Amino acid sequence: MATAGPDFEDMVHPPRPGRDGSDASVRSARFRREREGDWQRLEELLAKLGPHGRGELSSRDLLALPHLYRTTLASLSVARSYVLDSNLVQYLDSLALRAHLAMFSSRETILGALWRILARDLPRSVRFLSLP
Repeated sequence: MATAGPDFEDMVHPPRPGRDGSDASVRSARFRREREGDWQRLEELLAKLGPHGRGELSSRDLLALPHLYRTTLASLSVARSYVLDSNLVQYLDSLALRAHLAMFSSRETILGALWRILARDLPRSVRFLSLP
């Protein structure tokens, strides 16, 4: 049965580098080549969202975002565990951080939160406390 993507055994137990380190660079290039499509797709979705996460994504893109995020985290974990190219580790770390912020950070600005508290939450609390 043929699978699309990296071999699970190579991902869990990649071959160890030889004395000259040549296996490490080959392994790093192979690792990148097999997964780069997912990373580029995540980059595209993050670009669509924009710097403040207010862009529009289709329902298909919204469903793909968590999967690509988890795939990137798994790649980052493998890259760190097997000390692959340090530039690759830094890139994946940055990509994972940007995806995390896009998915989990608040969309509200500080001024918006302050306005919400003063205009809605505080008056609501005062009315609630003043009820008999």
